[in-house]
Amino acid sequence: TNKALDLTRGKWIAYSDDDDVFTPDHIEKLLRFAQKERYEFVSALYEAERNGKRVVVGYKSDEHPEFGGHQTWLWRSYLNLFRYNPVELFHRLTRFCSRLLLAVGLVKVEISGLENIPRGEGVLIAANHPAFIDFLVHYSVMPRRFRFVLAYTFFKVPIISSLVARMGYIPLGDEKRRKIIVLSSGAAIFSALKNQEALLVFPEGQRRRLPGQPMAFFRNWTARIAQATGVPVVPIALKGSESVLPKLKFILHPGKIRVAVGKPFCLSEDISAEKATLELQNAIQDLYETL
Repeated sequence: TNKALDLTRGKWIAYSDDDDVFTPDHIEKLLRFAQKERYEFVSALYEAERNGKRVVVGYKSDEHPEFGGHQTWLWRSYLNLFRYNPVELFHRLTRFCSRLLLAVGLVKVEISGLENIPRGEGVLIAANHPAFIDFLVHYSVMPRRFRFVLAYTFFKVPIISSLVARMGYIPLGDEKRRKIIVLSSGAAIFSALKNQEALLVFPEGQRRRLPGQPMAFFRNWTARIAQATGVPVVPIALKGSESVLPKLKFILHPGKIRVAVGKPFCLSEDISAEKATLELQNAIQDLYETL
């Protein structure tokens, strides 16, 4: 049952035993009843054989002689807590903690263009990476669940490795690592995008940059994935996080972080990965200059 729930993509779930027989309009009637009465759980009368006799079993009332349902604050709270898989629960918890930490640290986040992030489809969200606090910023503002694609070194650090694995992050090797790491990462990335998930990536791959430059040169792997899968890329620019949490510091400084979300676009597979990477970097650079 848990495996089946993990595979569901719709809003409603119909439960049936292997010996049940539905009438042709059973699901349709139940769905209409649930939507009309705003019930989370609905059930119907059914016939069963007891002691050699066919009897009607189930909830019954004068108002709804055929159907029954539940809608109480306790039941609704139960559903809101347990309808999510572990990755979803960890995501919501992390989002809450991120917002709390930023508020306690007197860090204000201003964001524009949030409506540009597509819902219900696979998408690559590409952002510059000024500081380590960027993780908290993305969790605090993102309107949909996403997963990070991170350097595989995060998965080698005790404690942190367990956390990022539970969050469903995808490890990524670079050109200097063994090819098997890159290949296995590619399979996980392609599968996530096919399942209409959002993946957040840092195309810079590092936080070291040339003096006077707001970001480092992008690596080609983000563009290659976008070209191979055909999914849209959403550019995001952050500014100010490096002042809130300077490099090698562990205490937040009160301040303001500005975030700009650009319109999604697709990278043509007819151009080289280098040109596609430059197109992506220019898009984020243009957003950065508006902040």
